[in-house]
Amino acid sequence: ARVIATVDFYDALTTTRPYKPTLSRERSFEIMNEETVAGRWDPVLMKIFQEMIVSGEIDKPLSEIEPVSFATA
Repeated sequence: ARVIATVDFYDALTTTRPYKPTLSRERSFEIMNEETVAGRWDPVLMKIFQEMIVSGEIDKPLSEIEPVSFATA
């Protein structure tokens, strides 16, 4: 559920809606990070998601994506 919510949050920010313009990836990340610092999102998941967007990993077929460990220190 947290993964889907994170992707939906990014989509809502980066997609044109009748009530708002499309935001850039950079501005979307700023908003997402502000909300994460405020405790509304999983910081580990948010970091991994943003890294996948920047690296292009998110655009690969599922069979080509390397597994990610969510273990925390």
